[in-house]
Amino acid sequence: MSEFAGQIMGGLSSLTAAGWGAVLAQLLGAAEGATGGGLPVLIAQFENAGLGERIQSWLQGGAPQAMTPGEVTQVLSAEQLAGLAQHSGLAPEELHAALAEILPHAVNHLAADATPGTTADVPGLADRLSHR
Repeated sequence: MSEFAGQIMGGLSSLTAAGWGAVLAQLLGAAEGATGGGLPVLIAQFENAGLGERIQSWLQGGAPQAMTPGEVTQVLSAEQLAGLAQHSGLAPEELHAALAEILPHAVNHLAADATPGTTADVPGLADRLSHR
């Protein structure tokens, strides 16, 4: 099991890998009625929050730079966070902390797994990582 999958499975919350896959899909716009708008929108949100270099470090591979729960609230809108909290069943503070841990690794893995001209398998990401 990868370190990322271990973080998902152990102690961040009661969500399963499938649950985190659904939350990531919701955030990144891969789910019907998703609150996100895909990776390009997430990148723009980071840039607008002054954290463009942070997400670029995740996209370029290597060790992703860490993120804080406060930065999660800077980047994601209140509407996005409310939708994710409702979708996940997590308290807002738990969601912010979990996303701060998970987003850098999720984006890093999605960028590494992406093939030009294809759509990343966001819903299956957490499950795939748990089997690495």
